[in-house]
Amino acid sequence: MDKQNLPWRSIAEEGAAGGGPIARQWNVSATPTLYLIDHNGVIRFKWAGAPGEKVMDAALEKVLKEAEKVAKKVPN
Repeated sequence: MDKQNLPWRSIAEEGAAGGGPIARQWNVSATPTLYLIDHNGVIRFKWAGAPGEKVMDAALEKVLKEAEKVAKKVPN
């Protein structure tokens, strides 16, 4: 993450997709496999292969709006 300057966790395993222990645990069958995890730690979206910018932006917008609604309800 630090080397690539990514603001999110990114994991890469050597070898064929689905061959490593992390890939087996997360049921990865394609590279890239992307997960969008919400503010509660729930997997909301999973893409096997690149979904495209518009699809990812729409999913991110949906999850962010839901998180913002929750944040507004929480007293400071």
